[in-house]
This record gives sequence, C-alpha cells and structure tokens, in this order.
Amino acid sequence: MSSKGSERFFLNNVRWGRCRIVDLSGCETQKSKLRSIGLIESAVVEVMRGSAEGMLILLIGESRMGLSNSLASRIVVEPVDERIRFVDGGEENNAVKGRFGRRRRYRYRTGW
Repeated sequence: MSSKGSERFFLNNVRWGRCRIVDLSGCETQKSKLRSIGLIESAVVEVMRGSAEGMLILLIGESRMGLSNSLASRIVVEPVDERIRFVDGGEENNAVKGRFGRRRRYRYRTGW
C-alpha cells in the first residue's frame, strides 16, 4: 500500500469509494447503535453517495445504510484503495442548485 493508505480523514469528506474505519471515539453515545449495524473499527465500508444532501449512503457487507452528515463528521477513516473521491469545497452543506434555487424556481413558476 502506498503512502496514501496511511492518510486519515473524516468520513463526511468522502464522496465515493472504499475506506476502513479507524476511530469511532468521536461518537461514544452512538457506539452501540453503530456496532449493531456493522460499523466497527477496522471494518471496510463503501461510500456510494457523498454528503451533498446531508446523508451518506454506505454499503456495509451486503446491506445499504444511510448515515447523517453530522455523525459521519466524527468518524475517522483511511482509504483502502486508490479509487476514492472526495467532496468538493462547498458541497458538504448544500446540494448543488444550478441556476435557480428552490424558492426562486417556485416564484418563477407561480408568478409570486
């Protein structure tokens, strides 16, 4: 494994790819819940969709699971392979709106 394998970061920064959970100490209150769904230290999870909408979609073994962005921001992971993509700068908090936001689009359609 290259030097990229020892690099550690928070789970909410991953957009897509496989990573290994290194540290769950930031979410002690949720630890038993995370353990029951298979999120334990040294487990390998696959991020299927990043946190653009406030939720991550994870693949743990054969099951899919949604994880909130706030909880994912306390889980430390490291990449398993080189095929991993990270979230762009402003995308953690807001979904990409394009030209019109939701409110402006509503006003435009209704004439309000």
